[in-house]
Amino acid sequence: MSVTFMNNDAIQEINRVYRQKDVPTDVISFAFEETGEEEMAIVFPDDFPDAVDFPKILGDIMISIDKAKEQANEYGHRYERELGFLAVHGFLHLNGYDHLTPDEEAEMFGLQKEILDAYGLQR
Repeated sequence: MSVTFMNNDAIQEINRVYRQKDVPTDVISFAFEETGEEEMAIVFPDDFPDAVDFPKILGDIMISIDKAKEQANEYGHRYERELGFLAVHGFLHLNGYDHLTPDEEAEMFGLQKEILDAYGLQR
């Protein structure tokens, strides 16, 4: 997994190119093992040796430090807490969590809170 910190201009360009949204955002995740449009899934044959243990590559997380500062001020908590939140949020997306439905949101946000609390990054 990689984590890249960038400014609003850089993340806006990525958001525009990959998500067709021409605005800066706080965090973007690109899951390596998630198949996108016009991509072929990597499938190994049934007789592929089980002994071959490939490392798991989760993907990339990109965080706008400008947005993190803005949001920390807006929400009234520390900058470090906001950076932690964005990193954990992106990490959970890379691991298949989402927040498109109320049930998904409850599960993902519950995990976020649990992880952030464990690291002393409460609101």
